[in-house]
Amino acid sequence: MQRRLIKILNAKIELMASFPIIHASNYFSTTDVESLLSDYRNVEDLPADTACDGVIIIIDAPGEPFLCFSGNEVAARGPFAALEREMKDKRYTLLGNQGLLYRFLLYILEKEHGIFSFHANALYHEGRNELFVVFGGAASGKSPALLAGLCNGLKVVGTELVHFSMDKGGCSFYRSSCLDNVRPSCISEDFPELLERLRVPGTRGFSSPSSKFLLDMRMFGEPRERLDNPKLRLVVPKVEAGRSPAIADRVADTGLKRKMLFDNLSEKIGASFTMYNSMACTGFDNPMLAGRRLHVAEALLAAAGQPDIEIYLASPRYFLEVLK
Repeated sequence: MQRRLIKILNAKIELMASFPIIHASNYFSTTDVESLLSDYRNVEDLPADTACDGVIIIIDAPGEPFLCFSGNEVAARGPFAALEREMKDKRYTLLGNQGLLYRFLLYILEKEHGIFSFHANALYHEGRNELFVVFGGAASGKSPALLAGLCNGLKVVGTELVHFSMDKGGCSFYRSSCLDNVRPSCISEDFPELLERLRVPGTRGFSSPSSKFLLDMRMFGEPRERLDNPKLRLVVPKVEAGRSPAIADRVADTGLKRKMLFDNLSEKIGASFTMYNSMACTGFDNPMLAGRRLHVAEALLAAAGQPDIEIYLASPRYFLEVLK
């Protein structure tokens, strides 16, 4: 068995595998779309005698693949070496950025460290001590909003996950990934002023216009590891090419805001998912964690002074007026 101990944010995970996967470079690179570094800021290797928060054991064996989950330990058994070779989109694999390790880390961060994770990106205006948290699922418009913020000189705090914790002193937000999977056309067509500042490939090598690449925005990253009690702007983008005029709305109702934050916080940790296009997996949520998460959503809104949630149905470049 191969063994590797890693630390991501505060979570310490022991990885064990019966075939070469846990050191596969594509899952920990700054260039591959399946990389875990598009979710989390970095992966730190730990000494062999480190006490860990959780364990993932991967056994390559014939038969139907399955997972066993108990406490803080996950065991996966199946023909994973063959599945790895055959899977084209490696985001949805054991170590891919939409797979098992990604979601298990969310569980460990919540359960063991009280660190919660929005499915969102975040940008920071230092002069105003203001943090924009931009929520949304796949294809909602998070990336155009992120790029608009870069054009306006905001600093990147996170591109896919936004981590925070709560204590008696208020809320703290932690620096996350500065890498994001985007389409080249999202930059060249909507924000061409960024082409000279970012390394954007041409479209010739992509199989379709919707194909993505891993965009490195570390040069725009917020340097501080943690932001304590910033002023919050909560933004939900709904991007529609050519939309004019934009439609803006605000959610002020406290109960509805709490629900929206809770739903987003629960999206990745609680949802069922598939790996290798054939393996059905349940999420890592449970009633205790869900109840605590709802309380934290309420506490965050209270600590931030009950900001409205801003909703915009707009073209990509309209967000230059929102994130500034």
